[in-house]
Amino acid sequence: MSGKLSGLTSVIDGFFAAGVVVLTAVAPGVAAAADMNQELLRAAGKGDAAMVKALLDNGANVNAQSEEGSTALKTAAGRGHLNVLRILLDGGADVNQGGSFGTALTCAAAGEDGNTEVVRLLLDKGARVDARSRAEPRDETALMLAAGKGRADMAKLLIERGADVNAGDEFGSALMNAAYGGHLEMVKLLLDKGADVNLKGDSGETALFRAQGHPPIAQLLKERGAEETILIAAFTGDAEKVLDFIRKGAQINPRDESVYSLLNTAAGEGHVGVVTVLVENGAKVNAKDRFGFTALMVAAWDGHLEVLRALLDLGAEVNVPSDVGTALKFAARRGHVQVAKLLLTKGADVKATDKSGVTPLMEAASEGQAEVLKLLLDKGAEVNAITKRFGWTALKVARKKGHKEIVELLKSRGAKEEQ
Repeated sequence: MSGKLSGLTSVIDGFFAAGVVVLTAVAPGVAAAADMNQELLRAAGKGDAAMVKALLDNGANVNAQSEEGSTALKTAAGRGHLNVLRILLDGGADVNQGGSFGTALTCAAAGEDGNTEVVRLLLDKGARVDARSRAEPRDETALMLAAGKGRADMAKLLIERGADVNAGDEFGSALMNAAYGGHLEMVKLLLDKGADVNLKGDSGETALFRAQGHPPIAQLLKERGAEETILIAAFTGDAEKVLDFIRKGAQINPRDESVYSLLNTAAGEGHVGVVTVLVENGAKVNAKDRFGFTALMVAAWDGHLEVLRALLDLGAEVNVPSDVGTALKFAARRGHVQVAKLLLTKGADVKATDKSGVTPLMEAASEGQAEVLKLLLDKGAEVNAITKRFGWTALKVARKKGHKEIVELLKSRGAKEEQ
């Protein structure tokens, strides 16, 4: 037996010890290679340098990808295993290999370990400094990721190596991420390095909007020239300022679905005055936001009863559908009894379904919302309605979730057991 074959046998024995079954019955060579590649990813994730080297010496593919798109290099980078990274890179790992997990550099920036030396090594080996993460729904650079986690040393290194301080995606930039995360020193660093304080994401957000809830950061941004926007005024409930923006020509209906809805923002925060000003000045009361929701749905979800009243008085339609249901279904899920009562009084369809056939009753049953469930049943909800897929009923989902009170209540109202 050759030395290489003997070594491979030892590696395979290690697989069995680890509980990995080697499928040799159909195609021994292919199965063994596939198992080695899988074990390489596992060993890289564990930081097992010796196993990584043994697997590579015996033919494991250093750039093999998992079904999800990960590689040994990305896994090791994300977990900060510097010694494993050196072995993989010396073994020919592609430092810029992309995919659904981005590159090793973005994995290192996003990883729990946050090892700056890992980032340094990858950059020294030719990693593209502004490569994107490709992690839906975000598409961030390493600097954006580091900023969001407050990793100042890592951010400094990335900027020194040429990272674009104003790079962004649909949802924001490094400065916006740092502001949202409450990382004051990171915000200072980015501003000192030339970050545009008024840069807007596709959604219309700015760093100042993201800094709401972090007064010291908001103050710093204003000192550096950050401008107030109508979105901030709507979010904070400043109706007079919203009206002033409108008089100066501010757009109040989103130009497209990617932009934040001012009306939905105000509704979600419970600002009746802003909601009224917006609708009275032309905001479309039944328009849907980027997520397919109306202001009425948002208010129902958050339980803002007075906002709901205002919207209904201003012409909001109670049964507008979305992929996940009507406003009544939102209220049912959250257990907002008074909101549900108001919606039903205004004509909400108690039997309305979402695209999967889920009713408000099923939603209440799923979340254990007994009071809303009773209300819906009293108002004529179909107790034995069945979803389009998988045949779920309110009783079945309540039992699945372990809501014994709901199960008994549904049975007392005529719910049938599965046949």
